[in-house]
Amino acid sequence: MSRIHAHLKPYARHVVEQAHQQQQSCLIPHSGLQYFFGNDLFIAPVTESEVNRWTVSLPKGQWIHLWTNKIFEEGVCVVDAPIGHPPVFYRAT
Repeated sequence: MSRIHAHLKPYARHVVEQAHQQQQSCLIPHSGLQYFFGNDLFIAPVTESEVNRWTVSLPKGQWIHLWTNKIFEEGVCVVDAPIGHPPVFYRAT
């Protein structure tokens, strides 16, 4: 996980700086408890215990699952969500 954190650090810094300049939040609500971090990272927190899969409502566009690199289209999907690997997607370019 620390490798992913290090890889995302430049993006996180950019998002925080941009939010500060625009006086807006870094976190943008989407649906239910799902949210964007900036424009290109989408997080769907798992809010139930003892769950290994989670239903996600992806926004418009193509999204890549952070843990598997599988490409998903917008809409509802179910992904593996073991402890320590929450559903996180990044926008396909």
